Amino acid sequence: MVYHLHSMKAEMPPNKESTPVSCAKKTNSIEPRSWLWFSIYATKLNANLAKCNLCSLPITVNIYNSSTTEIYKHLSIKNGINENK
Repeated sequence: MVYHLHSMKAEMPPNKESTPVSCAKKTNSIEPRSWLWFSIYATKLNANLAKCNLCSLPITVNIYNSSTTEIYKHLSIKNGINENK
């Protein structure tokens, strides 16, 4: 950048090989690894919502990492279900 003291305008040097850069983060589809998705107890409805198959209650899934913590807590507290059953 070149600054002129009188006008205080910034002049950008020409870039011959400029390409547009996207700021959107690409999200890859992650294969399910949790026992919850392979059980009959919960069904993933979309990226941030799941359903308890025992009481049909919709449960929010962590949108940043698809965490199953909330579903696991619901099943263990409300329905007495854990991984060993």
